[in-house]
Amino acid sequence: MRDENSGDAQGPGRDGTGPVIPPPRTQQRPAPPVVAEPAPPAQPPRAPGPQTPEPQTQGPQTSGPRIPAPRTDAEPPPSSSGPRPSSAPRSGFATTNPANPDPVLAGGFPDASAPGASPDTSAPSIPAPRHPSAGAGPSAGPAPDASAPGTASAPAAPSPAGAGSGGNGRSTLFPGTDLTQLRFAGYNFGPQGEPAQLSIAATGDGSLLLRWEPVEHAAVYRVVASDEQPAPSPDIADVVAVTEESSAVDASVPRTAMRHFQVWRYDGASVPEVTSVQPVLHAQGRITLGVRNAHVGVDVAQVVGKWNVLPGIRRVHIYRARPAEAAHALGDPRFAVAASSPSLQGFQDAGTEPGERYVYQIVAEDTDGRTSDPHTVVLQIPVVLSPVTDLRFVLTPGETPTFDLEWTPPRYGRVEIFRSSRPPASGLGEEAMSAGRLGPGSGLEAEDMLPYPVEELEDGRRSMREVPWPHDWTRAYFTPVVYDGDSVFVGTTVHGQSVSPVREARLAERVGRKIVSFAWPRGADVVRLHRTNLGGTAESALQSPPVQEIDESVYRERGGMPIEGHEERAGATFYLVSGLFSGGELITSAPVRLDCPPLTQLRYEIDWDLEGGTPCGRVRVLAVQEDLHTQVAFVLVHNEGRMPLHKEDGHRVALFVPLPQGWQSLPRFQPGVVVGAQRWQEAPVVTFAAGVEGYPQQGFVRLFADLDPEAMRGVALLDPDVRVMRVDLALSHLAARLQQAQAAAEQAAAQAGPQGSQRAAPEAGSGQRRRWGFRRG
Repeated sequence: MRDENSGDAQGPGRDGTGPVIPPPRTQQRPAPPVVAEPAPPAQPPRAPGPQTPEPQTQGPQTSGPRIPAPRTDAEPPPSSSGPRPSSAPRSGFATTNPANPDPVLAGGFPDASAPGASPDTSAPSIPAPRHPSAGAGPSAGPAPDASAPGTASAPAAPSPAGAGSGGNGRSTLFPGTDLTQLRFAGYNFGPQGEPAQLSIAATGDGSLLLRWEPVEHAAVYRVVASDEQPAPSPDIADVVAVTEESSAVDASVPRTAMRHFQVWRYDGASVPEVTSVQPVLHAQGRITLGVRNAHVGVDVAQVVGKWNVLPGIRRVHIYRARPAEAAHALGDPRFAVAASSPSLQGFQDAGTEPGERYVYQIVAEDTDGRTSDPHTVVLQIPVVLSPVTDLRFVLTPGETPTFDLEWTPPRYGRVEIFRSSRPPASGLGEEAMSAGRLGPGSGLEAEDMLPYPVEELEDGRRSMREVPWPHDWTRAYFTPVVYDGDSVFVGTTVHGQSVSPVREARLAERVGRKIVSFAWPRGADVVRLHRTNLGGTAESALQSPPVQEIDESVYRERGGMPIEGHEERAGATFYLVSGLFSGGELITSAPVRLDCPPLTQLRYEIDWDLEGGTPCGRVRVLAVQEDLHTQVAFVLVHNEGRMPLHKEDGHRVALFVPLPQGWQSLPRFQPGVVVGAQRWQEAPVVTFAAGVEGYPQQGFVRLFADLDPEAMRGVALLDPDVRVMRVDLALSHLAARLQQAQAAAEQAAAQAGPQGSQRAAPEAGSGQRRRWGFRRG
């Protein structure tokens, strides 16, 4: 931090171009009289007569810098004594925002004896093309007389971004006026009062921020700069900005280490007043620039520094101290390094200790004896690292496995343990190297570093206890890395193994076939399935060979683990175990249990008939094996658009059973005994109507067990041929058979004559049965 009221400050290198300073006029013309008119409320004073037009710009106006178009005219080469290019304005400060390509410097270095010096943050860059400045180069027309009072100087070239208020050259005092186009009267050399102190501070982008106390009345400030000595006239200095504000930014490239700034004030309530009045030296300040492009580091066993200095620097002082002493080391000969050398290009220091941290402060001294702010570098002197080679890994099994690590700490550096799913890249542990080599591609990522606390054991070793094993990992690699600053040494890697159990296991049962599905354990080679009686333990199941073993490729190809050939009418319990082969041995996980409850297998049949001339369907339920005494109820569901998928997927069809007094309608039926398929004629039959209003005429019918979802897991009801489940197809077959029967009856009646016709008519009536359907078994 610096005192903003100080005039001596340190700043960084700067780049950019600015407004061109014209040569002084040799002929003068009296300024037009100014007519004072009262300004309207809330409006700034405005000069009478035509206003200076605003410069035309391309594209929208922005608050940032604009790059000027390249000049095509010949430009004079730079001169250490002549005027130099001024900076282009930046937003609010009438200067550009220069590039800062070199972030190595931590700041510029103003005179340490003058409060308010600021650090340098940039490296020197190539200067922009130079424009002719005041007093140099040809001008159009005869040069006006600079000594004639009240005459304006020759027009200045427009600033690339517009110097002055707001960073775009527009005036708030004189609306419509571009301050970059003002022609100031030539300066008449004469005594000036004591100017105020100019505050100079370095900004983060490498430029210098200039600030001063403004006056209360209307005025325009012309900020200029010069090397080595203050300029006696604003007309022969580099113009930094023309502004109505109380600040400006200098972003030009320095040529010497000493830089002087002046703020000239032009008082006036109108443009003619401002351009005709003699300026007042309002504020001034001085800056001393320090070392440039500084690079300080450790090479083998010594500290080496290298830099450049600007003309005007006669010596560079280097001070080295530990952090606790750095606050009072500056200027103390006890902390001086290379004191016998001017050190204008750098230094060497072999007096450091390995493993220690030092603060280096580098100060430039100019020919006037003024010094810059220190360029500060903090260095950690590296040590010779040794790797950890005895890391030990111990796994503790359990529901959530954990592991312990132990190792011997090296003499220097801190030890970090990396846990990764793959071994680190080869060649990392051959020697100490930069920490930048760790990361992507090395197998040692930052997120792999274990954050658990380290304990010191009685024998001096270190330990990390009860670290959880990563979820779904089967192998883990543990690598110790010794850190010292930016240097690392990768130690010997050890690895451990642990197989995760299967997760999300499900058993889908079909008649005569079962499918087990699960999330394949990451890294497992195989998964085995063991069987035991329903409710049996894992120990009893694992004593027998697996009923199924499958690897990942076959599992994914089949979409699961099929179990075929096992009719589990009494139920069974299965155990899934994942395995990993290592060194010819199978490492297994904890078993996962799956219960298969008893399964009742049923099937049903549908046939179609005509009852009293009305189409109807008949349903019977049969057991797949032997007779079953069950309490299962059944419902018939009709869906006009598609096959019903469950018992609520459509409308329930009324079922009828014959009674001595007639038919009885039931919403569902529950047979007391379900006979086997070989005795299908003895199975109870229920009937439903079709083909008439209020009953199924198209679509599908399907029988469902009327059970809750949990009970349904123990019942398998097999459907008949899908053709007999389709209502419209069944009705068309019945209609076709009825027509065939009627046609046959009519033909027989015709052949038999009148008496035969009377006998054949009842045979073709509605009482004749015409069945159509399919039966299994």
